[in-house]
Amino acid sequence: MTLNFDYHDIKWINNEVYALFSGRSREFPLFITLIYYRNSVIMKIRLLSVILCIVTIFSCQDNKGNALIKKTLILSGNNKGNLEKVLSNSEWNNLQSEAAKFLIVNMESSFSFDTTNLCKYRPLLYELDSLRQTIGNQRALNIINQKWNKANFDPSFSEIYSTKTPDIQTITSDYLINDIKQAFESWENSIFKDSINYDSFQQYILPYRIKNGYIIEDWRSYFRERFKTHYNKYISPVEMVDSVMELINDYQVNWVPISNYPFICLSDYEKAKMSKCPERCWFNAMLFRSLGLPCTIDYVPAWGNRNSGHEWNTILINGKTYPFESTGGRGKWKPKQVYNNEWVDEYWMKSRLPKVFRYTYEINQKGPDTEDAPPLFKQRNYADVSAEYFKTTDIAVENKYAKSAKNEYAYLCVFNEDKWKPVHWGKKIKRNKYEFEKMGRNIAYLPVFYNNGLITPINDAFILDSLGHIKYLKPDTLNPEKINVIRKYLTRPDLDFWLEWNLGSYFEVAPDRRFKNKKNIFVIDELEMYPTIYHLKEPINTRFLRYVFSNNYDCLAELYFYSKDSKGDLTRIEDKKIISEILLDTVQTAKLFDDNILSFASFPKPKNKATPLWIGFDFGKEITIDALGICPRNDKNNIIKDLDYELFYWDRRWVSLGVKTAEDYYLVFNNVPQDALLYVKCTTEGKENRIFTYEKNRQVWW
Repeated sequence: MTLNFDYHDIKWINNEVYALFSGRSREFPLFITLIYYRNSVIMKIRLLSVILCIVTIFSCQDNKGNALIKKTLILSGNNKGNLEKVLSNSEWNNLQSEAAKFLIVNMESSFSFDTTNLCKYRPLLYELDSLRQTIGNQRALNIINQKWNKANFDPSFSEIYSTKTPDIQTITSDYLINDIKQAFESWENSIFKDSINYDSFQQYILPYRIKNGYIIEDWRSYFRERFKTHYNKYISPVEMVDSVMELINDYQVNWVPISNYPFICLSDYEKAKMSKCPERCWFNAMLFRSLGLPCTIDYVPAWGNRNSGHEWNTILINGKTYPFESTGGRGKWKPKQVYNNEWVDEYWMKSRLPKVFRYTYEINQKGPDTEDAPPLFKQRNYADVSAEYFKTTDIAVENKYAKSAKNEYAYLCVFNEDKWKPVHWGKKIKRNKYEFEKMGRNIAYLPVFYNNGLITPINDAFILDSLGHIKYLKPDTLNPEKINVIRKYLTRPDLDFWLEWNLGSYFEVAPDRRFKNKKNIFVIDELEMYPTIYHLKEPINTRFLRYVFSNNYDCLAELYFYSKDSKGDLTRIEDKKIISEILLDTVQTAKLFDDNILSFASFPKPKNKATPLWIGFDFGKEITIDALGICPRNDKNNIIKDLDYELFYWDRRWVSLGVKTAEDYYLVFNNVPQDALLYVKCTTEGKENRIFTYEKNRQVWW
């Protein structure tokens, strides 16, 4: 007798048996009845055979779950009683019981940092909060930032971050039971419940913890009470996010000294009302989970084409992801559009991501099974969601340079903040190759082994191009070339805006300080991202001169005025008084003459848009002006005159091609290997540097 199965039979049986064993089915009697009403004895046998198989599978899964629970209870030590009390709570329904098991089974890797020494830092937070209410946010921040710098705190906060307290050894039954109940209430009472399946709830609403390190506290009660009038008043999840974030737009992301505060408590964050991106994402995730939205945090561990990494929030509705920037404002909902490794945004620049991960409470069963792994992969509370953002490629890389090593895992690195940073792991496959899944394209990678904190290249660096093809970068030292270097870091789109803001600005002279009888002597029609000197066709004799901003923009780094000395050389005019029709901040105006092109002055715009913003100068007497100069706001990553630069190429290590002092705003290097990955660094100052290749007589950034 042959037993034939069709798709509908298997799907129906699987759904019903899964519902039974997960405690979600109320219709098992109907399921049994249906078996007896099938058309033949063969069908009955067929169905019962499948049921027996599925029951066996679920029994194995249940046994595995019980084994994990037993393991967690052993690791909990003296806290075992609290966890057992949660598991045996008589008030649980089937779903709540399943939720409790999920939390406890995955609790092994969860921990809090030590709060004992936060008392050293909190006084400045409380002072910031107090000052903000009396003198305003910016002035308060200026004062507290100065005090923070003077305090000379340990930037690593090792006394806090070095002590981890495992949740399984400290969490109380009362807390966990109450938190589970509140999580279910938020989900079940949400008007979006029909769009949120149990899996999304379990992963991104249920967990009491968003990320490791933060202390265990009753954040659900806090947010539900604070935003209770906003719980069910919106017609879509997106509208809820937009509206609620508008209510907290005074919470800022800031990269100032005080934002380095070790935020691991909600109360501290509420005092500061500002932080860096990770803490704001944590805050948002708690807020929206308390309102019944599955909200989590996605992150790129290291950008593939610029320094640092980034985190943002995501809500998951109807099986779809809706990422948004944690601070709101312009472009809040653009991450999925921008972070696709193809788009170049006029404000968000060219973003290239090697990987995107998602913080999870559930322990990821994949990952390098070794203690000697990069810190990024020692914790398993993440999911790989790269394919939700961009086209990915699975690649295999041969171990070319370390064949005697026995490493089971290799890693792909990107160049970030002057070093190679691992962003993904690969397992050894046949023929001494390592496979890396779902890698982002248009990025330069280096495959390495990782041992005791050190990396060892196993092959040449390579470009994974837009089609997913690998191009290895092997320097050709036998056929060197001459290259022109004009920058040490890629050009961001906002730099072009800073240039445009000053194009069309002009200089005027007048015989009076009110500029009634003004005369235009020069218009800025071309400009570079460094100081530019304009020689006047004819010298101008004047006592009063002013710079008029174009298009009502108000941002400038430096201004220069020159006269010729007896030898015909330009001499900078220093003696002058500032005049203007509006009250100018002296701190801002001083930035125009501090010889620091990274500092820039930003002035308030005139209320009357028809009136241009200008800043004028009284030289005290009539003088001769032969040249004018201007430097727009910039990042100082162009080659800058009189600074020292060193050029390197990659050949299993960075090989120096020598140090040069820039005599102009570019550098020429000879004897540079072709087809090489290059890297130029200013040895005088600065910290932003980027790798590039030299193609068709220009720098191509990676």
